[in-house]
Amino acid sequence: MNEYERMYKRSLYYIEAANNMYLNMIITLAFVAAFALIFPMLTEMNINSAIYGMIFLFLMVDIAMLLFIRRITPKDDLLHNLKIKSKDMLMLDKALLPVVLLSFLIFMVLLFTRPFSTPVNIAISQTPLLILGVLAGRLEARVMRKDDNFPTFIRTVGASAGVRGGSLTPVIGALRLHNYGALTEDIKALYRRLTLGDVNRSWRFFAGETGSNLIDKFSRIFIESAYSGGDTAEIGETLGNSFARMIALRKFRRQLASSLKGMLYSAMVGISISIFIIVALVDSLGRGLFGGGSISLEGIEFMPVKFTAVQLEMSTIVVLVWVLLLLHAAISAVIIKIVDGGHMYNSLVHYVTMLWIGTGITVLVPRLFEQVIPL
Repeated sequence: MNEYERMYKRSLYYIEAANNMYLNMIITLAFVAAFALIFPMLTEMNINSAIYGMIFLFLMVDIAMLLFIRRITPKDDLLHNLKIKSKDMLMLDKALLPVVLLSFLIFMVLLFTRPFSTPVNIAISQTPLLILGVLAGRLEARVMRKDDNFPTFIRTVGASAGVRGGSLTPVIGALRLHNYGALTEDIKALYRRLTLGDVNRSWRFFAGETGSNLIDKFSRIFIESAYSGGDTAEIGETLGNSFARMIALRKFRRQLASSLKGMLYSAMVGISISIFIIVALVDSLGRGLFGGGSISLEGIEFMPVKFTAVQLEMSTIVVLVWVLLLLHAAISAVIIKIVDGGHMYNSLVHYVTMLWIGTGITVLVPRLFEQVIPL
């Protein structure tokens, strides 16, 4: 356990270092994006190539960060992947198809009616995905409460079995009357199954219905050790202490994930505002120099080279930049969930939130820019 704890902390340290590196790269890319939009005004560079190159660089950095984080993050998922599922897991699985269909239906309606701009329409159609994210968040919270109560439970089972001797079923029967928080109902269900005689199947269902990956692993160790003739009191105490240390490591991991989340949200706001200020500036200058589609000779004569911003419609530029923010939001949300080890559906909360941040800035910044700096 000591060696595993050192490895775990070392991995978290690498993640923290990677977060700082990622933030610096994102800031650098924000400047690159600004130059990619401004350079076509000053050079013969094609603005199409500049924007597509900007999107490519952002995606390469995001994907590289995603793969790196996935590689160095400890393999310690909060939820198990057993065939036996908890009620919350089953509810989440049942909600998947209706939510996806609802999102698709809203998208199709908005696609044909077009009541708002393209970014707003897509953001509205993606909003129902929040339902899956919220359900996954509740599942995670419930599993974490069960994890918090398991060390006390396994210590008590081991100590009581060591005193009484014999089968574990009477011990579980006595303990089911006590309050173990979110774990109480699972303990009662475990006792009912144990009275039927199938010990291994009973404990498998107990682990499966808790939804916890740690409870699944530690309960297996306990049963194999106890039924192999080991000292149940010592086994329970050892497993309880090790489980508590794992919970402490996970709390540190969640703190790191919370810090990463704040950094990614801040980066999303900063990137969106800086890029769309430049987009609004390019749009204003373009309309000033090419008002009504005809070149203003009074303005163009002061440009060092031919101004090429009209090679791509400004509305198309806005949509392309917004697509970049959408992809960045999706990858950032996945990175957050990889680091905290939770259910991947919960990343939809972060995805939709960051998507609306980018969409809101897409709509508001150009309008505010026109009012503050009319050209």
